[in-house]
Amino acid sequence: MKIVLCLITIASLTRLAPSQELVSTLYPFGVDRKCGYMNERGKIIVNPRFDRCGEFSEGLAGVTIGRWSGYIDKSGEVKVDLKLDGVEAGDFTEGFATVLVKTSTGGTEFGYVDTLGKVTMFPGATQLLDFSEGLALITIGNRTGYIDKSLKFVIPPLFRHGNTFSEGLAGVSDESGEYFIDKTGAKIIALTGKHWSYFSEDFTTIHTEYGYGFMDRNGSVVITPQFSSACLFHAGMACVEVKGKWGYIGKSGEVLILPQFEEAESFSSDAIAVVKLSNKYGFIDKTGRFLIAPRFEKARWIANGLGLVELGGRDRYINIRTGQFIKPKLNLQRRSKYGSLNERQTP
Repeated sequence: MKIVLCLITIASLTRLAPSQELVSTLYPFGVDRKCGYMNERGKIIVNPRFDRCGEFSEGLAGVTIGRWSGYIDKSGEVKVDLKLDGVEAGDFTEGFATVLVKTSTGGTEFGYVDTLGKVTMFPGATQLLDFSEGLALITIGNRTGYIDKSLKFVIPPLFRHGNTFSEGLAGVSDESGEYFIDKTGAKIIALTGKHWSYFSEDFTTIHTEYGYGFMDRNGSVVITPQFSSACLFHAGMACVEVKGKWGYIGKSGEVLILPQFEEAESFSSDAIAVVKLSNKYGFIDKTGRFLIAPRFEKARWIANGLGLVELGGRDRYINIRTGQFIKPKLNLQRRSKYGSLNERQTP
């Protein structure tokens, strides 16, 4: 019997918008080419019977068997049957999840599904993002706007580009330039020669010819652009790149952890960050102390003190505080009553 964690991926060190941080209490694992879910101690909660398993968000996880897709709750019961073949479904955020459906002509259509299973498609849409603070970005053709939870536009698609709302503001651009808008669509902060990101802890990154810096909600530059790259503030700290090395600063621009890492990501709600040193990944706390020294090919923070790492080409969960690997505890005698996992084809 081969136990694998191949059904979830260890993301590269991307810098997520604040609303995109996933928190889960059940974790996908794979065995005999099927996947299920276990808790942080390795106890199997949902027996492996799916072909693909997504992460839980808002109490639901997207799963597939063959061409069937739907969402299960934490007991393994199907709560949403998408009733669509070949659909790709995202995580639930604020009661909605994005869906992508392959058309008979080989194209794609985008839409949303709610927790009752109602699917609403947006013909002509080329981009849909998750809901954040009650609004979601949709691009129709080459213009972007925002819908509310009635799935109607409340900010018309007038922009060339846009970002998700965060802390009441979203960065957009049109023929007049780049600026931040509020939830009425009103221009709040105009930008000149500066590229924007999301707001997190009242700051956003900006990028000028001098490098990356930080701006506050009044549009004032509070940390002068000087870094080769920078991520958003989380837990009062932001990772920044100086001469090819990454470290962390505070909100006054003071250095909190000296630039020394090859890569770094934002601190999680667990006050844990993934960093890369000597071409290996490890985990640090807010003092810069290694909780687990770099020894993994890849690493990703999950939730509740757990990480997903790749070691020797194999994906594993690890308790970051104790350094102990977490394996699904398979009960072979109980397993026999479920039949062959490869033969189970229905949810």
